[in-house]
Amino acid sequence: MGRRVRTGPGSRPTEKPLRLRRDPQFQACATEPGDELYPNGIFEFNISRLIAFISAHPERFPTEAVELSEIPDYGSSTRLEDAAVQAADLLDRSS
Repeated sequence: MGRRVRTGPGSRPTEKPLRLRRDPQFQACATEPGDELYPNGIFEFNISRLIAFISAHPERFPTEAVELSEIPDYGSSTRLEDAAVQAADLLDRSS
């Protein structure tokens, strides 16, 4: 039997997920001036395009109420950690 994987809180274990396969003909959409980009590792997410797509197809992204008790609490601090703030890159590089 394959490895069982949980996909999130409250989800049921599933069999090992299928491997992602790269589409050799895939071409990322070009960025436009003013697009909000979020680099994360080897990926760069175009937040502006994501928001536009979600707004154009709301039926594909149903909203649901989530109880605050379902959101994990990863710390008891009510403020940001000073070291994290000092290390953050807060410069606006869009201009």
